[in-house]
Amino acid sequence: MPATRLLAFDAAVLDPADAASVAHLAVCAATPWPMAGSCAIAADPLRLPFVEALFDVVIVAAILEATDAPGVFLRELRRVIAPAGRVWLVVPRRRLSLGHGVPGQHFSRARLERLLVEAMLDPVGWDSFGSWYLISAEPRGGAAVAMVGRVGAIRRVTV
Repeated sequence: MPATRLLAFDAAVLDPADAASVAHLAVCAATPWPMAGSCAIAADPLRLPFVEALFDVVIVAAILEATDAPGVFLRELRRVIAPAGRVWLVVPRRRLSLGHGVPGQHFSRARLERLLVEAMLDPVGWDSFGSWYLISAEPRGGAAVAMVGRVGAIRRVTV
């Protein structure tokens, strides 16, 4: 079975003048991961340093609300996802802003659907748990694939 090419996001806000934080991230990025072929990079999520259609699965958990340009970010995800790939998003629901303390934007389902469609990503699965949405989407024009098993069972590999 070929390895799944997975891109998973985490966020950090770094001040370039904060040498300790920048050095720590550089050490993390240079540290070998448990699996051969895995790595960490620091990159602008609005201009990812990857060729088109590289990844089979993209996981974005609690990142969309932190970006100033969620539509641009979703279009960039569309650019790097393979035609038969799947994007998984965990996004705070609009009602979360009513006292739950999660910073950033909060989204209604209608707004998320509009952003996804504008980015040429078709939402194919919606679930909500507490104040969060779990959304799966596939690239428009790409072949649909069935995800078998849990997300945690997908092997992590990188370019």
